[in-house]
Amino acid sequence: RVGRIIGPKAQYIQASTIHSLCLKILKEHLRKVEVIDQSLQRRLIGDATDHAYENRGIKANDKRRLGWRYWMGWVDWAKTNSEGKSGICAQMEKSRPSNPANRLLAEIAGDVLREYEGQKAGLYDFTDLLTKCWELLEGNQAVLSGLRGRYRYVLNDELQDSSSIQLKILEAIADGKFFGVGDGDQALYTWRQADPEETIFGFKGRHPDGLVFKLNTNYRSTRRIVQTAGALIRHSYESEERKQYEKETRAR
Repeated sequence: RVGRIIGPKAQYIQASTIHSLCLKILKEHLRKVEVIDQSLQRRLIGDATDHAYENRGIKANDKRRLGWRYWMGWVDWAKTNSEGKSGICAQMEKSRPSNPANRLLAEIAGDVLREYEGQKAGLYDFTDLLTKCWELLEGNQAVLSGLRGRYRYVLNDELQDSSSIQLKILEAIADGKFFGVGDGDQALYTWRQADPEETIFGFKGRHPDGLVFKLNTNYRSTRRIVQTAGALIRHSYESEERKQYEKETRAR
């Protein structure tokens, strides 16, 4: 599709997801990288969760038996942020202050994390692709310099749905030649650690000399829908940085 639009110059563009980019980088510099599929990941997390429940005498019909996706979310968070049980508990406290279940849930999450990582035994899941790639770039200047020489510019689409570690990887490679496209009002992946306060509204803080271009025309919805949605969404954010992105959106 890019080729049809811009012609032969498309051969100089690498378009990919962040995970496939990280996998490509890791395979170039590590001897062996094997990625597990979601079915195996689900089985390993499920087994680890069952063992954690059994060790605490939590029976099958107990409401504390949450699904594997819930625990996978905490495993991903802990790995991305290099945290264990105490870190998970502190994070839970932010959204559920003084909830007596937080400590138990954090203990289960910590046990699931430990068993899952042990059973995975060196295989990579999607979160590992990000964390291991960042470790490589952070710890090996030669690798980072090589990537900066390879990619003249980096464009991050759907910037509002990028997580902190994804953003760090791309901005490190870009080395100031970074172009982001996004809309904080369309953030969908906060459950996967995407944070518009950082990625969108914190852009000028990370790039003081950067330029912000506002695209003020909505081609999809009527004026009434746009204005109503804008009035509701505006109260979802707290940062002062957001004000520079405020726009009078028009509908066509």
